[in-house]
Order: sequence, then C-alpha cells, then structure tokens
Amino acid sequence: MKKLFDLISKLTKGTAVIFLCVFFLFCNRYTTVTEIDSNKDGKIDQYMISLKDKNLGIAMVVDESKEGNFDDISWIHGEPGNTKESFVVFNKIYKNGKVKSKTWYGPNTIKLIEFSDEDGDGFLETKIYYNKLALPKIINGHIARIEIDTDKDDKTDVWLFPADRVEIDSNKDGVPDRYSTDTKKVQEAYKQFTTSRKFELTTLPLEKPRSFVIHPELIQIDRWKANLNIHF
Repeated sequence: MKKLFDLISKLTKGTAVIFLCVFFLFCNRYTTVTEIDSNKDGKIDQYMISLKDKNLGIAMVVDESKEGNFDDISWIHGEPGNTKESFVVFNKIYKNGKVKSKTWYGPNTIKLIEFSDEDGDGFLETKIYYNKLALPKIINGHIARIEIDTDKDDKTDVWLFPADRVEIDSNKDGVPDRYSTDTKKVQEAYKQFTTSRKFELTTLPLEKPRSFVIHPELIQIDRWKANLNIHF
C-alpha cells in the first residue's frame, strides 16, 4: 500500500491506465478499483480505490477530461461499516499538467491548510490557513491567514490576515519586520498582487514581540485563529 501512496503523492501528471497497471501489480491483493461513470455518458471519469477485506474506500481519482488523465486525487479516512464517518484527508488538483493545489483536511472535512499555485507556473507560492468555520459549503469568513512567497525562493515573505492586517519580511531573513493595519490599503495591495504578482504597500516597523506570526497567542480575533499553526 505504501508504494501506491508514494506513487500518487509524487505524480505530477499521469494517465489512469498507467496508474491502474501499477496499482494492479502492487496492490491488487488487498484492494479493488471501482470504475464510475458519474454522468452516465458511457465514459469512465472516476475511480474508487477500496480495501477488499473491509469494503472501505480509501481514495478517489477523478478524470474530468475523460482522456485518461488525473485531474483530482483525494485520500479518504473512514470507519468500516460506517460511511457517515468518512471524510477526505488530502486532496490534490491538477491543471494543465501541473499541480494547482494541495489541501489537507481534518475530521468532518474541515479545511486545515491549502497550498496553491495562483499564476499557473507550477510553483505553489500561496499557503492558506483556515479557521474553525472552514467546513463544507462555507464560502466566507473561513480563512485565518494567507502566506505568500512573492519571489518564489521557498520562504514566506507576506503574511496576510484577511483583510485588515499584513506582516512583511522586508529583508528576507524569514521573520516579519514590517506591518500595516490600514484595511483599505491592505486590500488594495492584495488585489494588485493577484494580477501583477507584486505586493507593494507602505508599512511600519514591526518588533518581534508584536508579531502575530511569531506570537499567535496575541491574536484576539477568532477568525484569524488557524486550525493549525504549523509553518511550512
């Protein structure tokens, strides 16, 4: 089973045919693959992977294009005989042959953290940390903070607390040293970043003891409190 997990985890883009062949070689003894035609058009677009002895789904692979390519892979946690307790723990989405996003979930499919590529170049420069409201069908007020690697050097340099506060690492040492709480200007800077990929904003000096990033215990606003405070 580990070989299957490692294979899918490292896939950047592959064909369902190759995946199923490898799956058969390594895991056919313990698992089964159920082909699903979700919209009844005669073309398979989903593959459910289940444990044979427990009749328990552990992964779902989606081929939205119906061309034998993986577009969406989800790993599922569940309890044998109790489908109501099942929930997605990890999801990876592909777009144009590149990873578009990776999302980790907790119980009840509450979102924890999402890594995303907002400009389509294959680099996951944006990390979104969710709060306790990040349950299915909730679309507003569920983001605790957004972390951005603006120069794509694998180091976060912008921490955005939607949308009233931002902390910035101006000298690239990994520690925020500037900040702003000007709601209008913070919102404008982020909006500009989504189109120009440049985060430009007039800020003030920030001392380490006053940083919400370094000291999350200082956060008083509930919606800024992330479900997880692990920094990647």
